[in-house]
Amino acid sequence: MGASTPRRALYGAAVSAVRCNPALKAVYQRLRAGRKKPEVVLVPVVRKLVNLLNALLPDDRLQTPEQPRASPAA
Repeated sequence: MGASTPRRALYGAAVSAVRCNPALKAVYQRLRAGRKKPEVVLVPVVRKLVNLLNALLPDDRLQTPEQPRASPAA
């Protein structure tokens, strides 16, 4: 499955991202709702995390979380 050091780093990052990143948390919860094992569900989270890093690193950008949408005034 690849080198153990990067795999461990990505696993740890994915576990942290599932707790702190709302978009990745939603992916994790959606897949867990399908009765998948937590270890299996982290693989797509790692893939999304790597894709995010590949998009941000070339431009030396930080991820900016989406701002909550204001609900229409009643």
